[in-house]
Order: sequence, then structure tokens, then C-alpha cells
Amino acid sequence: KIIEEAPAPGVPWALRRELGEVAVRAAKAVGYVGAGTVEFIMDTHLNFFFMEMNTRLQVEHPISEMITGVDLVEWQIRVAGGEPLPLTQHQLTLSGHSFEARIYAEDPHNDFMPGAGHLSTLVQPQPIPDTVRVETGVNQGDNVSVHYDPLIAKLVVWGENRQTALTRLLGCLNQYQVVGVKTNVGFLKSLASHPAFVSGHVHTDFIPDHHQSLFPPAPAVTHHSLCRACLAHVLSTQAAAAAASNDPRSAWNILTNFHVNLTPSRMVLFRVPDQEDPVLVAVQFLEDGSMRMTVDESSYRVSGRMERDGKFTCQIDDHRSSFSASIVDGQIHLFSQGVHEELWLEARQKVPGGAAAAEEEASAGPDAVAPMTGVVDKVSVSEGDRVVKNAPLLTMTAMKMEYTVKASAAGTVRRLLFKPGDTVDRHAKLIEIQADE
Repeated sequence: KIIEEAPAPGVPWALRRELGEVAVRAAKAVGYVGAGTVEFIMDTHLNFFFMEMNTRLQVEHPISEMITGVDLVEWQIRVAGGEPLPLTQHQLTLSGHSFEARIYAEDPHNDFMPGAGHLSTLVQPQPIPDTVRVETGVNQGDNVSVHYDPLIAKLVVWGENRQTALTRLLGCLNQYQVVGVKTNVGFLKSLASHPAFVSGHVHTDFIPDHHQSLFPPAPAVTHHSLCRACLAHVLSTQAAAAAASNDPRSAWNILTNFHVNLTPSRMVLFRVPDQEDPVLVAVQFLEDGSMRMTVDESSYRVSGRMERDGKFTCQIDDHRSSFSASIVDGQIHLFSQGVHEELWLEARQKVPGGAAAAEEEASAGPDAVAPMTGVVDKVSVSEGDRVVKNAPLLTMTAMKMEYTVKASAAGTVRRLLFKPGDTVDRHAKLIEIQADE
């Protein structure tokens, strides 16, 4: 489940009433009293079929609350205490439209594989009464654990109509800034802005049918992005040096780039996704406090200021902008107008899609590696065993998911590096295998 909405598009009111009546009959048939959720599946001819009933509210109940104005959790507690329902069905009215998007620590580009890690940066939209709800159990600095569902938050929005609610959803998604784990935020934006989704033509095969347009290739990193990353790096380095000084207000800290009889300069090397060669940015510090940055023989005059909480103001030639940046372990994350870009400082090697990443994957050879952070649940082989290609080697679990690691080639198991119950990181070597000649 990725995005839920209410009222459901393409469902006539008569059919909506019938669905409700069938759900009530199902609950009465088993003598159930309390909050519950009945699930149906519908075909293209509007024929619906019972799937299951959950004796509880489900994750998507906030969208029902947003369009009815009732607190279903409160109702659940009142009914459990023997009180009658506060309103009857005929007293309920629907108003507007609501969407709920689930913000997950997962990698949509890797078959939505769940992730885990430290949330070094977590910026979420601000709640607005009756309009925007952010239901979350984590804060910046927390960890997404392998032992629980990787849900970071539920973003719930309301609008006077479907288009207004959808516009609000996209606006809120653009406010997300997450560093430390991969998330589905970019995919949610692609999905919510897709013309077929906007028109309400949704179905269970929506993602595979529109896979190419939902997963477009990442745009190339522009010179302006490199300049912004360089500015963030330079200003952050200066701020850190001043903070570490015994006298942050010293002229030697305030005039950071002051050199006698010399125009100070430095070289900053970046690696960017899907590009084999690093990109060099040459920086000259000018007398007025600005910088001259040169990228691929193109020169830009850059100035800016570091604000609070990782925010920056920037001017590149005549273009002014503001952005946020997070620098963690040599990796720079830029957030600007809903766009998230990643760059690596000083030729760091682990760059997604780059040549180093391909070399790293190739170096694993026939050995079994962890596709995700998780817990080893079961080991199906022993040292010395012969295995064929695609033979199951071990099973991992993470966030309600089970994943079987299979042999990439025929060979002999040389060494088991983990046992059931061990927690392993993504890309950790699990089993050493000697491949057949």
C-alpha cells in the first residue's frame, strides 16, 4: 500500500452504500462488536468480492476521519466501553477529499527493498489543523530498526476536492528532507503527479503498467548544483573551524580566506551518480567575500550565507536561490524546491551507478551478500556443501519481509560468516563460495 484516498475515485454512491451494507452484514454474521475494517477487491465491471476482515482500525483510517470529521479512535474506545455510537450512518456526511501517503525507509529502485539506518536529517511538513496531518513515531537522530516496519510517517492531507487535495499532497511531499536511509518520497511524487493518477485511473497494475514513466532516469547534476554543493562545503568547513577555535570571533576566523600577497584558492573534487570520472570545481576566493568557481571551463561568480539548521542562501551570477544541505561522512545532500541531489566529496568510492559501485559488486563474485539490512533467520547450507546456481543459501527477515539469498553461481560453500539471529548490514558478505572452474 502506497497512497490511499477517500472517497475512492470511480465508485458510484449506490455502490459505496452497497459496500457498506455488505460490510455490516459480515460483522453481524460473526457477532462482532467494535471497530473493524472489511476489505474488498473490485474488477473493471464494478463487481466486488470479499477479501478479509480485520478486527481493528487500519493504517489508512485517517482519510476516513478527514472527510467525515469524526475521531474513529475515540469511537472505538467508546464502543469498547459499552457506549453507543455517537452518530448513526444517516447522520454522517462526507466533505472534500483526502489522501494518505506512506513515507517508508525503502528503495523503490531496488524492488522497494526495506531499509534501516540512522536518521541524521529528518524534516517533515508542519501539521495544519483539519488540513495536514503527519503521524510519525521517529524524530531526527532516531534509528529505523530492522525489527519493525520501516514506516517513517503517514502524511495525510485534505482538500475541498480531489485536485486540491492532490496539489496539497505534492506540496507537502516537496517539504520532506531525509538523510540516512533511502526513502520512497521521490517515487511518491512521481506517482502523485502522473497524469493517469491525477485523472483517477488507478488499478492494481498501475505501477507495472507505468513503470518507465514512474522511474525516469535521474537528471544529470548541473553546474549550479555543483556550485551549491561546493558553497555548502566551504561555508560548513569554515563554520566548523570557527566553532572549534578558542576564539571564534578572531580575525583569523572571520577573515577565513585572507592570505598575504596571494589570491587564495582551493580545488574540490566531487563524484556524482552515474558518472565514472570525478568532477573538479576550482574555487578562487575574491576580495569582496565572493568566490569564482570554475567547472568544465565554465566560470561562475558565487556568494552565499549559511543560515540556521543547514539552510543556505546563494547567488550564482544573477541567479538567487535558497537551499538546504546536509553533509554526512563526505556525502552532500542538497534539497531545493522538492529536488534531492546527492554528491560525494573528494573521490569517495561508493557512488551509486558509478564505476566504483560496479567494481564493488563485481568483487563480490560468487560470494553471497546481504541485499538489505536485516536479521539472518535460517541458513540452508553447511560448509563444504556443493550448490548449484540459484540454490537457496539462507533466509533473511526485515520489516515484516522475508528474503531468500540464492547462489549466484555453482560452487562449494567455503565459509559461513553469520548464524541465525545475527543482524547484518546491507552488502555484508554472508557466505564465501568457491565457484566452479
